[in-house]
Amino acid sequence: MTTEQGLELKIKIIDDYIHKIDQIVSEDDDVAAEELQSEIHGVYCHEIRRFDSQLDSNIGLKTNYTVDYIGNLKKIKAKLANYKTNLLSGIYSKTSESNVSVNQSVVQEVSSTITITLESTVSSINHLPDNVLSDEQKEMLNGKLASISAETVKEKRWEKVKNTLKWIAEKGIEVGEIALPYIVQAINNG
Repeated sequence: MTTEQGLELKIKIIDDYIHKIDQIVSEDDDVAAEELQSEIHGVYCHEIRRFDSQLDSNIGLKTNYTVDYIGNLKKIKAKLANYKTNLLSGIYSKTSESNVSVNQSVVQEVSSTITITLESTVSSINHLPDNVLSDEQKEMLNGKLASISAETVKEKRWEKVKNTLKWIAEKGIEVGEIALPYIVQAINNG
């Protein structure tokens, strides 16, 4: 039997119990309710965590206490429905020792893409103060970046990048902050 077949069988058994619960509750049959509660308890008390929680019980209570088996079946139905949902969603899975383990995973993927255009880089370079780059140097840097962008041969592109990086290193950090992101993107895209 495959895992999928086993899961289908398990879900069918749960659905059958839920159907039996609905029948007994609609008939309001306390004797049948007590018998079904006992059967379901025997099957699932070790598989569904805290199965007995919130169920009426006469253990340790006075003999004149009446257990509400119909009410218990309604609660058991909710527990079975929840358990079924957990199985179908993969939150619970069967382990090799026939025990049930809880598996939870959260996958969160954040992807951010920033596109740095030659146009925006040129604009930022042109807004640098004259004491950082003269107009002639701004034009020279813009030309270097454009030639990197236009080069299609990888080896030639890399040679232009190396020369441009040397030139930028001589001009200072402010120039590097503006030009380097574009150069890195150009290398990655080329």
